[in-house]
Amino acid sequence: MKLNEQMVAAITGDEVVEEYKAEIGELFNEKVILKRQVTKQQALIRYLFDKAPEAFPDDYILKEENNGTKNK
Repeated sequence: MKLNEQMVAAITGDEVVEEYKAEIGELFNEKVILKRQVTKQQALIRYLFDKAPEAFPDDYILKEENNGTKNK
């Protein structure tokens, strides 16, 4: 008796499709979570800037001129 080693590594198309669907679903869920986290972080940064703009480095601040244009 001998082990058929090819069967150990063999996969079916259905197995590939199921794994693919699972990966896509997981990636979609992660994307949704990350988008929500970024949105919340941006809101927090805006809030902090509104309350304490002096806490931010100068490179992050745009100075507004009298004509309404913004410069660093």
